[in-house]
Amino acid sequence: MAELSDAFVALPGGAGTLEEIFEVWTWAQLGFHNKPCAFYNTDGFYNKLIDMLYSMSDEGFLKKEYVDMLIN
Repeated sequence: MAELSDAFVALPGGAGTLEEIFEVWTWAQLGFHNKPCAFYNTDGFYNKLIDMLYSMSDEGFLKKEYVDMLIN
């Protein structure tokens, strides 16, 4: 399925949604694909998660370039 996709978009959802988008985002970081990964941030649903990702980057746990790969 991932091979046939042009992009990956996480709609508001639960743990399964997060697992799927983080998996394909990790694949992009590893160079397995060069497709966009995005959060469809309806009504700010993902604001706190996005803030956490930038905080992880600020604390040195995640490269800023990886966070910047995400579309939100």
